[in-house]
Amino acid sequence: SSRFSAGPVAAVVIAEPGPAIIMASLVAVFPNHMLRESLAKLLLLSDMSHLQAVDVATKSSLDDVGIWLESASVALPGFSLAEDLLRKGVRGGFLMMLKCFASTSVSRMEKVPLQSWAEATKLSKLLANANKAAAMHVARGGGSAQVFIARLMFKRETIAAVFEEGASEDTTGQAPALCLGATVVVPGGPKQQRAAKRLHFAWRGGSLLVSARSDGARTVDIDLPEEHLYLGAVEGDGTGAAVTVDVTSCSTALTLSYRGVAVPTDARWQAASSGICAHTRGRAASIEALTQGVLCVICLRDGMPETVSNLAKTLHLDTPHR
Repeated sequence: SSRFSAGPVAAVVIAEPGPAIIMASLVAVFPNHMLRESLAKLLLLSDMSHLQAVDVATKSSLDDVGIWLESASVALPGFSLAEDLLRKGVRGGFLMMLKCFASTSVSRMEKVPLQSWAEATKLSKLLANANKAAAMHVARGGGSAQVFIARLMFKRETIAAVFEEGASEDTTGQAPALCLGATVVVPGGPKQQRAAKRLHFAWRGGSLLVSARSDGARTVDIDLPEEHLYLGAVEGDGTGAAVTVDVTSCSTALTLSYRGVAVPTDARWQAASSGICAHTRGRAASIEALTQGVLCVICLRDGMPETVSNLAKTLHLDTPHR
């Protein structure tokens, strides 16, 4: 049932009838355009088109893009939406993406910005791919899989040093610079099944490092990997089960695409060897984007990647394939 009230008008309670009958009844109760607009803000986006179809007057009163934007913002509280996404020409396409956005968790961060059709389309595609990987994992017997949105953020001074020309080459005999990123909290309540509670990211020698934690360790306290682990071998000194991490950026400044990264929980940093980092618009743009925080879609699954060989599993030298 649905309940609506406006000032002295008594609450209207409707149960079960079809959308057209509901909307016609509501319009009879709220004949004024202003009241109809107020009513629209209480409706689900899926009901808005039904309300517009009641009559010409109602349709014209709901042509204001601001009404659609407010209703969409209620449906997507974790997103910051631009009006252009709800204009007539693209509104239908955006509403088709709405379910995908609404069902996606967001890590602790400011609202996810969607300021253009291109941004919305790209994020929708990335989420669709990640959800497909999660569903396949569960279908193959996996215990848990989670898709969420987060920001990868690093300090300007240290990330600039990492991305300097030749920074990954050890020509001085000194260890490459280490750049620690902000902690990513995996969404979910205390009783929700999660493969890890936090993900930590760092850069060193041109390699992205990942650590999955359930022990509350600080980023600065995580031990560095042995040198041979940069070749892609997985270190097995963790106290928890291994997880698989996919990280894909939604940015025009740089491309981050790491899939099937095997990470033992509560262990040393693990080098992400199965992926790429491409400076789409140059190093300066990448540094600026990572300083501000790059929007990423993360897929976290329990267990090791499905593509590792049985021999590698036996030797505990699991190497995810590209």
